[in-house]
Amino acid sequence: LKSFRLKIETAVSSMSFRDKVPSLANVPLALDYTSLLSDPDRALFAIGDDTSCVSIFGLSKLAVMTDDRGLGHALDVRAIRAGDVPTSLSHIALPVSDDEAWMKGLVLLPSASCEFAAAYDLPDTSLVVGSVRPDGAPGPFRIGAVPGGVHSVATWTTLSQVPFLATGGRDTRLRVWKPSILTDPLLVFTGHTAPIAKVVPGLNDYQLLSLDTGNTVKVWDIRVSNCLATFAGVELGNLEEWRRHGMDGPPDAVTQLLPDRLRRRIVASS
Repeated sequence: LKSFRLKIETAVSSMSFRDKVPSLANVPLALDYTSLLSDPDRALFAIGDDTSCVSIFGLSKLAVMTDDRGLGHALDVRAIRAGDVPTSLSHIALPVSDDEAWMKGLVLLPSASCEFAAAYDLPDTSLVVGSVRPDGAPGPFRIGAVPGGVHSVATWTTLSQVPFLATGGRDTRLRVWKPSILTDPLLVFTGHTAPIAKVVPGLNDYQLLSLDTGNTVKVWDIRVSNCLATFAGVELGNLEEWRRHGMDGPPDAVTQLLPDRLRRRIVASS
């Protein structure tokens, strides 16, 4: 549980390694990766663990891809502390008091600074937005409360480069937030009849996709505050197809959504 294999694929680069990441001090629960808008060579890789701590690695993409030791060495804490790699590392302890609360999601915000949002299945500390200052110290926290907690969090920017957050959880409502203001959501969408398990950006900069535990997928437009489409009872193939591959049948639950903007389709998986 304290080590994992990692491969990062983007439209312009691929970073991977065959060996496991060096063992971590705690159990990793959520991961995210993004590039800094202010520095195209700088990438951020974040890990949220079972102690409500977020570790953020600042990577040089060029250094990783030109070093034969690969991504595993760039993430080696001992190599970072010894100054052997041009990787920065910050550890941020989140203000979550419940020791049994496990992080449900972690996203790095698409901004010029190092900001992140973590989701919890807690009614009082449902959404935590934090940051890392240039000197590596944590910035102030902003906390949002959602009845029933948050099961999934997503982030995206509009054409005007304004970042937003979207959350879904036990109370079946989809909420859109401005990261700088978590006292109240900007928008609240209703329509799901089961808890929301996954939220992802949609097929354009103004759409959101949400998936509930009943395998219903909805497409939302934040400009008109409306549901554009509903796909109820999504199934992962039919029984005969799965039996041809030697399996009893498809999984009962859809757990992941992927928007394919090029072909304008939504891919569901488990």
